[in-house]
Order: sequence, then C-alpha cells, then structure tokens
Amino acid sequence: MAEPTGESAAGGSQEAEDGGSSDGQEPEGTNDGGGVEPGAPVEGGDPGAPVEGGEPGAPVEGGEPGALVEGGDPGAPVGVVEPGAPEGGDLADGALGSGAPGSEELLFYRRTAGDDGRGLGEYYDVDGDGQLGLIQALYLWSVDHKNIVPLEIDGTPGDELLFYRPSPEGGRGWGEFYDVSPDAGMRLIRRLEDWSTDHEAIVPIDIDGDGTDELVFYRRDPEGAGAGWGEIYDVSQFAGMRLIARHTDWRTDHDIIVGVDISGR
Repeated sequence: MAEPTGESAAGGSQEAEDGGSSDGQEPEGTNDGGGVEPGAPVEGGDPGAPVEGGEPGAPVEGGEPGALVEGGDPGAPVGVVEPGAPEGGDLADGALGSGAPGSEELLFYRRTAGDDGRGLGEYYDVDGDGQLGLIQALYLWSVDHKNIVPLEIDGTPGDELLFYRPSPEGGRGWGEFYDVSPDAGMRLIRRLEDWSTDHEAIVPIDIDGDGTDELVFYRRDPEGAGAGWGEIYDVSQFAGMRLIARHTDWRTDHDIIVGVDISGR
C-alpha cells in the first residue's frame, strides 16, 4: 500500500501474524513478522471466533445487547434532554425519514453535556434543504471517546458505529462496535478491550469492492523507532477482525487520513 506522501510506504506490508481481535486482541499485532502470512490465524484462535465468554452479539457481562453498558457507554434514550439543534442551525419538526433514500444522518457528540457531566450523543436527520430534525438524544455516554467511526460491516442498509477509547480504565484501549437502528436505538455487537492506546486515526475503507468496509489503523511511532504503522483489518459482521497487511515504515506526521473513491470503479 503506497504511503500517501509521494514516497514508498516502505515495503509496507510486512508479513505479520493475524492480530485478529477474536479474543479481544488489539488491532496491532505484536509479531515482528516471523514469516507468517498476512491473514493467518491468531495463535490460539480462529479469525472472527467468539469473544471469550460469549457468542457474537451475546450479552456483554452485566447486560443484554443494547442495554446500557456498565460505565455509561452508548445507552438509553432520554426524553428530558432538550433537542438542542447544532449551534448556528435551526431545528426542523421531527424530520425523521425526510432525507432522500440512501441519504445519511448526523451524530453530534459532546463530552460533558449530559447528566452528571457525562457525554451526550444526538442523532439528527438532515433533509434536502439542509434542515435538521432530532431523531434521538442519548445521555450517559463516556467522556473519553477519541474516535467514532461509521462503517458498514454486515451488508445491510444502514451503518454500524465503532467507538474507540484510548484508556477507559487506565490500561488498554477499548473498541466497541454498535448496530444502530433507524430510530437511533443502539445494540452492542462486540467490545474488544485490549487495543493499543495510541491509535491516531481509524479509517473505514472498502478495499475489495464487496460493499462492506475494512479498517485502517494508523499509529505514529508505536515502537519509538521513528516510523509510523498502518494496519489494515478485515471486519466480519460480528466484528471479528483479521489482519490483512501491516505497513511499518509510514511517516509519523500524518494528521488526517481519509478513504476516498477517486477511481470511480
């Protein structure tokens, strides 16, 4: 994968052991190559295997899928929070479904706007005239989400969401995949609790043209060697993750990385 700098990303795809997060492993893999083919099974488990303790989509410890996750992650709807249109914009009257088929909605996240200083997530419909209508406001979210990434992993209409928190409990990073219904109801698909804490960018991109997204993880200098890492993962409909390629000679100063279709294929 060529680094977006005009220079080679370095022989980029160093062969690496599959860092599949089927057992909660972080999307970084710590293997230095060792001749293992990209995408090979993780030692001790198959790519996409159930998270220890439950089948994909099974209850997380302490709650049913879609229930309020302990600690106040994406949770129950509130009726008491004022709709609060984004600053500088007007609020349309209940515009759910007013957008054109295939159109997208907006999620606004505020870290300390909810009850007791918790985070607040608000979903808005946007019509063809750019008017906004509140779909749902969700309170008691965590205040430390660094990335919220929309992606398509199950091949059905509507996106899923990946929430990344660098160190929610003072240790490893967390990645949580959620299904989102048209009325902004949220159901936990899988939580992975052993990710790196230094992901600068997490980018959805469909590299194989199958209509579902893969993920690119960018870390500036994970080994202190003056080189960034780019890792590309396949993601199953149950949020099982399989390493496709690891590039270990990227620049350390990329500020923004986006997926973009310029080929029109």
